[in-house]
Amino acid sequence: MQENKLDVNIIQAQINKVLQAAQNGECETALYENYLLGETGLPEGELMRAELLMRKGFYNTARQVMQQFDEKYSDIFKDNPFYLRLCAEMANFNHQPDMKDYYVHRLHAVEPNNAKHYYDIAFRALQAGNFKQADDYITRGQILASDKQQFNHLRSYYHLFQYDYKNGYKNYAPTNDNIIQMIYETSRATKWQGQDDPNKILAVLGVYGLGDILGYLRFAVDIRQYWSGKLYGYFRKSMLGLVENMGIFDELHPFAEHENPSLPFSHYLTILHHLAYIIPQRPPQSHYIPLKSQKQQYWNARVRQLANGKIPIGLVWTRNKNPSEKKFNKNDYTRSLHLADLQPLWDSDKYQAFSLLTGEESLQNQQYPEYIREKIIDLGPELDSLETAGNACLAMHRVVSVCTMMINLCGAIGAPAVVLLHNDHGYPWGDKNGGHSWYPYIERVWVEQGGWKEAVLKMVKGWNE
Repeated sequence: MQENKLDVNIIQAQINKVLQAAQNGECETALYENYLLGETGLPEGELMRAELLMRKGFYNTARQVMQQFDEKYSDIFKDNPFYLRLCAEMANFNHQPDMKDYYVHRLHAVEPNNAKHYYDIAFRALQAGNFKQADDYITRGQILASDKQQFNHLRSYYHLFQYDYKNGYKNYAPTNDNIIQMIYETSRATKWQGQDDPNKILAVLGVYGLGDILGYLRFAVDIRQYWSGKLYGYFRKSMLGLVENMGIFDELHPFAEHENPSLPFSHYLTILHHLAYIIPQRPPQSHYIPLKSQKQQYWNARVRQLANGKIPIGLVWTRNKNPSEKKFNKNDYTRSLHLADLQPLWDSDKYQAFSLLTGEESLQNQQYPEYIREKIIDLGPELDSLETAGNACLAMHRVVSVCTMMINLCGAIGAPAVVLLHNDHGYPWGDKNGGHSWYPYIERVWVEQGGWKEAVLKMVKGWNE
């Protein structure tokens, strides 16, 4: 009988080839077929192919690979952790929570000392609202885990799912906290704890991802109730116009994208995220960042003209990658889908689709077929700042987006929008049963068992009724 054990060296060699192919810009067909199937006949290669397909969002193809694998090898691999984990993920994609729990608990039985399984069970318990079970598994997982950070994040979700913001943010430990500590030390500023001093300067630093910054700006709205001195803001250049409209800061200072700012003298310093420790979140509202009306008028007229009598719909179907990313991001599959899945919106006599993607992932920089390019109007090259992008979003009848910076922008400015969510999403969007969302006025659409196209068809049908 074939031994139920992965050949780590062979699999690692295959991963290296895949990564090298990706960096060389080779197409995904060659990536998966030639490097994984063409060169290995090993069952492990089939499993690795299924995992990479999942990571890239090709779940229907991954499901076919897993079905073929089950027919040949399920008895041999029935207790293999790698196989059980993929089965659990596939059950999640197929909307079979009982099956996912079954495989996760089998994983736990096979590897009782693997902290990852505690994490999976705890996260599922949080999604189901079973906070007692989640608390138990988080605690036990933290004891086993060599890297406590992922469980610190999970502990923060435990509090946030119960609307306990103060403890939620207290337990949150971002991966680049060492950078934040360096900024505190080099600026020689005192960490702000909520005290007021009208004769001092408080610097607010907006770091982390743009989507995060847009979400956490809600806590800056009321900062003047706590601080009466000078208030300086440090944000990426693309955000300055948007933040200026809030009318909060005495001075705004830009820093380059994907770089850490060097701060001039200030008496006190706080990271934007840390305001959540101090300032209570106000009840959800339709928006908290205003835009300039004259620019809105321009974009309203421009979009109306381009739509030519159709209903304008903004589309964002993938996330813009950080230029520093060289590897696959395991969370891409929760924040990306195929443009073909949105066909009911871009191939329509009723709707005119507009691409709102910018940068590397924009419509003009990707090799889509000509018949698709003819149907979608690409606004990406014109969206040179978040303020411009916001005005374009407000000009749409709806913006339909996966969980990216753009959907956070819609929430911050009050643009009508729909967020497309994978089953793995939770905070800050709540869950399928409603749950708490930072943007309750944004419609939430969850992936259907038949995939994204089925979910989008159902959504559009609901609009038309």
